[in-house]
Amino acid sequence: MKEQRKRGRPRKVWNAKIIENAMSIYWRDGLAEQSLNEICWKLEVVKPGIYRDFGGEDGLIAET
Repeated sequence: MKEQRKRGRPRKVWNAKIIENAMSIYWRDGLAEQSLNEICWKLEVVKPGIYRDFGGEDGLIAET
């Protein structure tokens, strides 16, 4: 039986990589100094992906 592919674009970045890189950004630049737009730009991810995987900026901060 042939496996079916998932619909949509393949993921470029995984959650562990996002958390690791976000933690280093928050550590280096400070938590209060970063907006979600800046974090997305520095991590090279889209904002809907952050909302889908973490529930928003608060979820990302909680994971880091």
